[in-house]
Amino acid sequence: MLPPSIDMASGRGPAPAGSSTAALGEIADQLADAVRVQLLREERSGVVAGPAPIPVHWIPTGHTTTPPALAGRFHQIGEVYQRIPSRRLAILGKEGSGKTTLAARLAVDLLAARGPGGRVPVVGTIESWNPSTSLGQWLATQLVHDYPGLAAPGPDGSTCASGLLATQRILPILDGFDELDPELRQAALRQLNMAPGLPLVLTSRPGEYAAAARSEGALVSAAEITLDDLIPDDLTGYLVHATRHATRHGTADSRADRWRSVLDVLRTYPDDPVATVLRQALSTPLMVSLARTVYSGTDGRDPAELLDRRRFPTRWAVEEHLLSAYVPACYQRPAPAGRRWNPDRGQRWLSHLANDLDRRGTRD
Repeated sequence: MLPPSIDMASGRGPAPAGSSTAALGEIADQLADAVRVQLLREERSGVVAGPAPIPVHWIPTGHTTTPPALAGRFHQIGEVYQRIPSRRLAILGKEGSGKTTLAARLAVDLLAARGPGGRVPVVGTIESWNPSTSLGQWLATQLVHDYPGLAAPGPDGSTCASGLLATQRILPILDGFDELDPELRQAALRQLNMAPGLPLVLTSRPGEYAAAARSEGALVSAAEITLDDLIPDDLTGYLVHATRHATRHGTADSRADRWRSVLDVLRTYPDDPVATVLRQALSTPLMVSLARTVYSGTDGRDPAELLDRRRFPTRWAVEEHLLSAYVPACYQRPAPAGRRWNPDRGQRWLSHLANDLDRRGTRD
C-alpha cells in the first residue's frame, strides 16, 4: 500500500498506512516539496528582488586542525556544506551580512541534491526556543506550527513531525542564535552540543556566539565560516547590472552608469575619507540592497550624492539615510509582474537595522 498523502497546510489526508519507514519517507518527500515551493516563492517575492544575488563570500574560522576547504561564495554554499563530514555548520557574520539569505540558499541547494526519503532542510528562527524544552520537542512544535499537516498522526501514533525527527529525516537550519535572550544562549548551545551527531546549521553574530562558547565550547563537531565584508568589486554585478535590469523606458543605462561612476571612485581612491565612509557603509548585503532600491526608482536620484562629505560624514549617516529613504522608494517603485512586496519581511529587516544603528550610535 502506498504511503499517505498529507496536505502540509491543513493536515487533511488519509491516515498513514503501510510500513512506518515507507510512510515517513513519503511524508518527508511531501514536506521537501512544500519547503522548496516556500523558499522559491520567498526568493521571487522578497523585499529585494533582482536578477542576481549579492556575491556574499566567507572564510573558514574555528579551531579545527585539518579543516576541509570551506572558503567560498554564495552559489557554492551547498557544495561547501557537503564537504563537512559532520554536516554541522555555524554561519557567523555581523548584522546585515547575509546570514539568513545564505542559510535559505543552502536549503534550496540541499533540496536540489536531495534523494527520495532523505533529510529535509527546514529553515526557522531559533529565537522562540527556551532550552527548558528539549531540542526535539521544540523542533516538533515548530514543524507543526510552520507545516500544520505534520500534526497528523504518524505510523507510530505520534505526530508526523515527531516521526520525521525520530527517524532522522529533518535537517534543522536554525537562524538567529544571537536573537535568543542572553541568559538562554549558554543553555541552548549546551543542548546543541549534547546532540553531536545531529546535522544542523546555526547562524549567529560572532560576538554572541563566542560569548556562549566561552563557557559551553563551540558547536561540537561543527565547521565555522564567517562572512566577509563586501568590497567594491563585489558590487558591480548587483548595483550596475541589477539596476540595468530593474529600470525601463531608456533610463536603465544612465542609472547603471551612475553606479559605475560611484564604484570607480571607491576603487580608484581607496584612502580618500569620502570613499572610505561609503565603502564601509556598503560592506554588508543589507545596506547594498537598500541602496539599490533607493537609487533604482523613477525619481532620478543619483547615487553620487552618497559621496557628499557634508551630508554623509560617517558610515552611520549613510546608513540612516538609506534606511529612511527605503520605504518611500518601495512605494514609488512598482513590484515586478505577478509579485507583491512583502511588508512583514521588510519590517523585520528594517527593525533589525534600526536596532543595530541604535546600538552603534551609542558607541560612536
